[in-house]
Amino acid sequence: MSEIRGEPDAGSISLLIAVAMGLMALAVGVLVARPFSAASIAFDSQVAVLHAERIASGQHLEAYILTTPKPLLTAVFGTLYALTTDWRSLAWATIAAYAVAVAAATVLAYRLRGLIAALFSGVALILTPTLLFDVGFDEPDALRWLFTSDDTLPGTPIQAMTEHRGTEVNRRAQALAF
Repeated sequence: MSEIRGEPDAGSISLLIAVAMGLMALAVGVLVARPFSAASIAFDSQVAVLHAERIASGQHLEAYILTTPKPLLTAVFGTLYALTTDWRSLAWATIAAYAVAVAAATVLAYRLRGLIAALFSGVALILTPTLLFDVGFDEPDALRWLFTSDDTLPGTPIQAMTEHRGTEVNRRAQALAF
């Protein structure tokens, strides 16, 4: 009956919110991870590919690795890397999974508590780029940036932060997606 009067039903609102939040999460993921030219892949993802390659070739790992094998990650990332031989495919898969997870959480929040809860949870998850650090955050580069002298500050960003001049450092770090 609600469709006769032209009012959207709960299912269409839920779908619209999920698509919007999923697209925003995808955009944030691409901005943070920057998977176009090179991909920064975390240790767990690299080990998953290594495990998959060794399993496929029937070899044992030649050294002890300080991480626990993750079967699903090994299967998905190992297969992606075997098919593409490109680390960026792993980055894109992680970004896509992130976007789908944000969309699904938004739908769940909408069904449980309504529109405000859905919008709040979607935005909160989108603004948590730590979920994307597995592909987008390169810690050595971040540390290098913190300790490299910058004449416009003056000094290094870490010096500015210890001298209570961190506002400009925070602004620059956000602009660089650190």
